[in-house]
Amino acid sequence: KFYFKFTIVKNILLMRHAHAKMGEGINDFDRELSQTGIDEANFIGDELNAKKVVVDKIISSSAKRAKKTAELIVEKCSNSKTLDLKDYLYLAEIDVLFEEIQNLPEQCKTVLLVAHNPGISELAISLLSGLGNIYMPTATIISIGIKKKSWKKLIPKKNKLIFSVSPEIS
Repeated sequence: KFYFKFTIVKNILLMRHAHAKMGEGINDFDRELSQTGIDEANFIGDELNAKKVVVDKIISSSAKRAKKTAELIVEKCSNSKTLDLKDYLYLAEIDVLFEEIQNLPEQCKTVLLVAHNPGISELAISLLSGLGNIYMPTATIISIGIKKKSWKKLIPKKNKLIFSVSPEIS
């Protein structure tokens, strides 16, 4: 028998922004987190701390709800206290998100990407084999282990699910 060991070299954390307020006359981009969303983001930050996850870099859509989600996570578990906010990640499609990961600095080992559905869910499906069709609820985070030494060599379906966490806040 042959056994192949999957050595994780890099880790990408995919997160959908936390729950946002709804309101008439509010531009979608400018929607802020609801109190539920703040609680969700804090819960995820605490979970990452409990798992001893330390993030080297956080990249987020610049939409208010994604930015605030990322800020709350930064407070809990980041080596870097700065966010890399990108306007083009707002409602980005899978190819844009995939390219963003491939262009990460090689010195980064663990990266958090905060974005929106459907792109972030589609990216998770693309990176993992056997996930089927998933839809990430608000504040869901999926940790994916990557065996490639270079982000540029990231291959769909050849990565490993490390964990996923979704808040149970009502």
